[in-house]
Amino acid sequence: MCAQTNSAHPAAPGPKDPEGFSQAMEQLRLAVEGRRVEPICTSYLLLRRAASGMSLLGLLKAVQTSLSDTSLSAVVSAFAHRQCFMCQDGASICRTCKGAGTVDRFSCPACDGLTVEPCTFCLGTAWSDRGEVPAELRKLVLRRQMLHVEKDTQALPRITHQLRQVGPSISPRNRQQAASWLFRVQARLANLAGEEPGAETAARYGRLAAQIESLLEMLRRTLRQAESEDPLEGLGQARGLDVRNEKPADGNAPSDGGEFPLAPVEDES
Repeated sequence: MCAQTNSAHPAAPGPKDPEGFSQAMEQLRLAVEGRRVEPICTSYLLLRRAASGMSLLGLLKAVQTSLSDTSLSAVVSAFAHRQCFMCQDGASICRTCKGAGTVDRFSCPACDGLTVEPCTFCLGTAWSDRGEVPAELRKLVLRRQMLHVEKDTQALPRITHQLRQVGPSISPRNRQQAASWLFRVQARLANLAGEEPGAETAARYGRLAAQIESLLEMLRRTLRQAESEDPLEGLGQARGLDVRNEKPADGNAPSDGGEFPLAPVEDES
């Protein structure tokens, strides 16, 4: 008679320093409760180091067990929102005209008078380098960023309509903020297209990027039209442009700032 074999799986290895791991887990819990991007990212990276001896899958399961599924979703969201440390929103003040929009009284040849240009460090995405995202979270972060961009592109028809309505009367501040927003969404589309999302998705991202380029050209035309008119004629008549999804027209471009809403638990499988 054959001996009965033990079919139970061996227990997953735990951290080499259980106390340090528990302390790091508590720090992550507090960071998630604080709902701030950088503390969450930093705390997770510290927890990851404290998890020496554990598998990455074991680490993710420990976060879900010790905290909650919502906490893991918050970690993914934080890394998806983590910003480039060289810029605020993917755009920087033009280095040629220093934000004036003109050089020797002519439209700046570098920024076409828009006063801003894509950040040369993040290439305009405003995202931190995706290579800095822990490997076990990278696909989830990429998926989350794709959802963000999909939401942004839904605003393009409305912004196109607003640009046509406002025309050359758009204020310089709103022109700059609209350009920054368009540069950022365009750069993110190019960035995600390079992540091999599939031929069909990549082609659609290319079409959307071309649509954004046409909107940027529309902004440049409004500038040229405004320059050709009597500068005193439209004094006090500059109008706003709403480039947000959720707020009225106030000229504020959307930002992935330090604070972000904790989304409902999603199926991340």
